[in-house]
Amino acid sequence: MQEWDEAADFLATPAAYGQSGPVQVIDTSVSRVFLAGDYAYKIKKPVRLSYLDFSTRELRRADCEREAVLNRRTAPSLYLGVSAVTRENDASLMIDGAGEAIEWAVRMRRFEESALLSAIAAKGLLTREMIGRLARNLVVFHSAIPPEFEAGGAEKIRQLLTGNEAEYRCFAGNAFEYAAIAALHAASLAALNRHAPLLDARKAAGWVRHCHGDLHLGNIFCHEGEPEPFDCITFNDEIARIDILYDLAFLLMDLWRYGLRQEANHCLNQYLAHQSPEDALASMEGLALLPLFLSCRAGVRAFVAARAASACAEPAPLLAEARNFFSLAQQFLNPSAPHLLAIGGFSGTGKSALARSLAPRLGAAPGALVLRSDEIRKQLA
Repeated sequence: MQEWDEAADFLATPAAYGQSGPVQVIDTSVSRVFLAGDYAYKIKKPVRLSYLDFSTRELRRADCEREAVLNRRTAPSLYLGVSAVTRENDASLMIDGAGEAIEWAVRMRRFEESALLSAIAAKGLLTREMIGRLARNLVVFHSAIPPEFEAGGAEKIRQLLTGNEAEYRCFAGNAFEYAAIAALHAASLAALNRHAPLLDARKAAGWVRHCHGDLHLGNIFCHEGEPEPFDCITFNDEIARIDILYDLAFLLMDLWRYGLRQEANHCLNQYLAHQSPEDALASMEGLALLPLFLSCRAGVRAFVAARAASACAEPAPLLAEARNFFSLAQQFLNPSAPHLLAIGGFSGTGKSALARSLAPRLGAAPGALVLRSDEIRKQLA
């Protein structure tokens, strides 16, 4: 701990980077980020939790190296590599000096917070074009990942639901009501039991892959007009080796909770539109899993917010956020009935525009697929 504290104190000083400007320090539950000039340095905290172990320097170094490699899959411009904080002969500290390494850091290019999709969405500036590019990029990413035939499936989702319930109960009577926890768990297990064969079939077909794992708007930034996911799950492969639709579900859930229902629906439709016909057909068959996947994603965010509130001096906003996510988890498991809506008319009269405006309101979140007969005819031809 002493050397970690020394390294953290050193990285918080402008002198570490040979500059006079201020260094911005950002703390998360498991890391500390230092923003200095054009670069960012991220060190792992020496902690051991149920889902990660950063208790030794070598474990932290290994995770830094994994973070750089895995995140280059989606954000190659952002991740520059791993740097060492070294102790020199005169006992001073340097970044990538000749001395012995006392800590390791992920080195990244710095970007403005305004480039985050969460910030763009909060300002009402998230466009259909940007959503379309993001969906296309996710299809390219998911398509390039090899299958993980030993991961995923119904049993893994069952373990996830059991873990979620245990987390909720840690905050029962404060963030969540006991009866609501029991009801959500029962509804989740009922959905799982209905769809267990589909989950296992998708696992056998190769749709479980080493995905991003934490694909919300705060982990996507816009680089030269292209939305690029970053900060993927690196510390626990079980969290990241998931069905590609479960990976996508985090993004869809986050758009939905921001009130961006048109955008969430457009994202789903564009994701399928950019897949090959064979892959799109498999995704359509997998859409029955979305209510459960969306609920799981909202549930995880619920107890994460509750946990943060328990360590906060002013917990009220985080408790409200936790309850909102919990309510979303309940709502996703109670979708409206399926609908089939056919829209006809002469060419150029706005059939597609009308369909896109109605789609988010139909069926389970994030709404209906929009199938255009002229596109289908061209594909068949």
